[in-house]
Amino acid sequence: MENLYFSLKQIASWTSGISEVTIPAIQRGLVWKPNQVELLWDSILRGFPIGAFLLSDVVERNNHGKYYLMDGQQRYNAISIGFNTVPDARAVLWIDIDPPIIKNSTRIFWIKATTIPHPWGYKNDDESSRLNTSEKRAALQTFNLDGNIYNNTFSLKSTWPVESNCPIPLWCFIQATYETENAESFFQKACQLFQTSDFAFREKVNITDAAKAYVINTLFPAFKALKDYRINCNHLPQSVMETETNNDTSEQTTLEVLFTRLNTGGTQISRDDLNYSAIKAYWPSIRDVNDKLAEKYMNPSQLVMLAFRLALTSDSDKGLRNDLSIKQIRSYANKKEERKKIEALYKPVSYTHLRAHETVLD
Repeated sequence: MENLYFSLKQIASWTSGISEVTIPAIQRGLVWKPNQVELLWDSILRGFPIGAFLLSDVVERNNHGKYYLMDGQQRYNAISIGFNTVPDARAVLWIDIDPPIIKNSTRIFWIKATTIPHPWGYKNDDESSRLNTSEKRAALQTFNLDGNIYNNTFSLKSTWPVESNCPIPLWCFIQATYETENAESFFQKACQLFQTSDFAFREKVNITDAAKAYVINTLFPAFKALKDYRINCNHLPQSVMETETNNDTSEQTTLEVLFTRLNTGGTQISRDDLNYSAIKAYWPSIRDVNDKLAEKYMNPSQLVMLAFRLALTSDSDKGLRNDLSIKQIRSYANKKEERKKIEALYKPVSYTHLRAHETVLD
């Protein structure tokens, strides 16, 4: 496999429609926990390696890009949210420039997340524990927001991590890194970006002399190093994927072995996720429609497997078709009749019909 290297800024630009790397709309049903995102950025700012991504060749050349992200989307999401390149992101990353002193924490940089489910942020511990009910209600008073902590959805522009002393959006410092050359201008640019943003906390921020010294002496060197930070991406050629799935002599295909070994660290990949990764590699034409439908109804890997089983069930079968293996998925991709049945479920007319009945299904 060929090794490729990308800067953080290049990875964050993968959200662009002209990127050479195609990102699946949803790679897994679950996203990283807040502490994983916060600690990932602490690792990046400390210069720690965060593991390689896995890219495969794009199968259908009518898609943009040369490569397809097969593994590493959660890290990609965390990087992109930090760079503020994700449209309608459900999270904001902040950095506390007056960081707390927590004896039992492994952190140096206090990256803090606010999310749609938890717009008040999380506790100052390595687990990013949730605030209790009274703390959440107190946060709403601090934000000067009316509503119920259980039923309302609050704009992330109106909230901030309440346990932070002086939080500034992470992207302000990242952008300042690429636009300035010295520590003083870095500090001034980040403050300017924040003050011209539409985050409510900009009207409350009070940057002390100690906080400014922390930005200049500690944050500037760390953020300056971001420009030279590179992440290794392993490249899985299309020829390898095609060859190994045609080998029926082994119990596991090479792709299955690969994902099983990737499963030894990070977020665990379920059997459905593993199969869905193969489907997206061999059936890219149905990926986007499936992911769009899944946003409304269920995990995308579960939905696509249900669709495959339904399409391949015949009248003579006693029940719904059994789960498929990666070998079977690859085999059906090359069988005209089976492929036609599966793709029929994902035609635009089927999608429109389903959307028309959303209120009934809800």
